[in-house]
Amino acid sequence: MQFSVCLMGPVLFAHTVPTITVEAEFSAGREITLRVNLDPRLFLSEQPTSLPPVPATWWFEQNEAARASSLAAAQAYLEKNILFQAGDFRIGGGWTVVAIDSSSTFPIGPNSAEVHFLAEHRGSLPDDAGDFKVTLDQRAAVGLILLNSTEGKAERHPQAIFPGESSRGFKLPEMIKADAKSASTVVYSPAPAGSGHFAADHLLVALVLAWLFRGRYIFGMIMITVFQLSHVITALAVTGAWLPDAPFWMLAAGWIALAAALLLSHQRQLIRAAACFSVAGLCHGLNVSHLHLAAVDIAAVLREAGLTGAMQLAVFTLASVVLTMISRRRRRGKTGMELC
Repeated sequence: MQFSVCLMGPVLFAHTVPTITVEAEFSAGREITLRVNLDPRLFLSEQPTSLPPVPATWWFEQNEAARASSLAAAQAYLEKNILFQAGDFRIGGGWTVVAIDSSSTFPIGPNSAEVHFLAEHRGSLPDDAGDFKVTLDQRAAVGLILLNSTEGKAERHPQAIFPGESSRGFKLPEMIKADAKSASTVVYSPAPAGSGHFAADHLLVALVLAWLFRGRYIFGMIMITVFQLSHVITALAVTGAWLPDAPFWMLAAGWIALAAALLLSHQRQLIRAAACFSVAGLCHGLNVSHLHLAAVDIAAVLREAGLTGAMQLAVFTLASVVLTMISRRRRRGKTGMELC
């Protein structure tokens, strides 16, 4: 029994070793968020491992001046012992330090057992910044745990850094172009009234196809479907920033492809006509301003495309029926004249 008590002695009187935990999160826009979890024992003593964990009552018993001094001491320790770099660019400044619950990392509260400090920095990195590294000063009494992440996706293995060492380089995400970022943040708005969007493009195509395929509804519907599908696919790609904005000449190329598709439809070269309709839809869909669509809201894009497609098919069907009736009346009239 005495032997077992002797073995338990070191466990009962040993203290948890204080550590520094760093979380570095990067966005595709080269924004960085640093969070450093500091144990107050690190700056309360030159031998932090000799102290027990600091209870939350230590924080609550301090007045406002003492609390401000503790927060300043935590920031001073951080800036003295930890160096953050992206290539040659030094990261830091503008730290926000708050007292937190050591176990939950939430703001400290009446039910907290121990107190830690959380220092946070948010900022931007240069476009040409190199790999991200953390260096721990050799005078630091404890080690550091580093966890990097990109767009919320954490690195698989945290890095352990000891005093006097630097972390291995962490490659920053590729920079997103400004035009792609701006395109993804524009709010969806439907086409303004009187814009001529339907009349100038889709309805015109439907009317011409109705004239070309008089009485042959299936052929015209196939061409409209091919044109609309390619149009929607590329529209989604542009609004989702998967494809860059199209140059101005793309609109002209779309009209040329559309004219070729209509000519081939008239000549009943249906496979080639469908290919040209797909090219026309591709060029048409890449012109975001023409679509009046500029958002990553897929539901809005599909809703607009569904409305456009329904309008095309309705106009095509109605025009085909009218043209067929007119054609039959002309034939009857010619037949009557011949009989006379």
